Amino acid sequence: PETLASGTATVSLENQGAIERNVVFEELGDELIVEAAAGETATGDVTLEAGDYTYYCSIPGHRDAGMEGTLVAE
Repeated sequence: PETLASGTATVSLENQGAIERNVVFEELGDELIVEAAAGETATGDVTLEAGDYTYYCSIPGHRDAGMEGTLVAE
């Protein structure tokens, strides 16, 4: 997994797809952090305490298709 410092981080989402995409953090109650329309780039801020996190796209079927990842805040 990727590692970053705990605290506030900016998440950038570059959507090269043909439909909307987003980034949601599971351990934060499935909180929506950022969303981007097709062909757009957007940013959002998230505050993370030290720990492991899973992020994913909450558009139906996208997570099942592999649009998820993990990171560690230290």
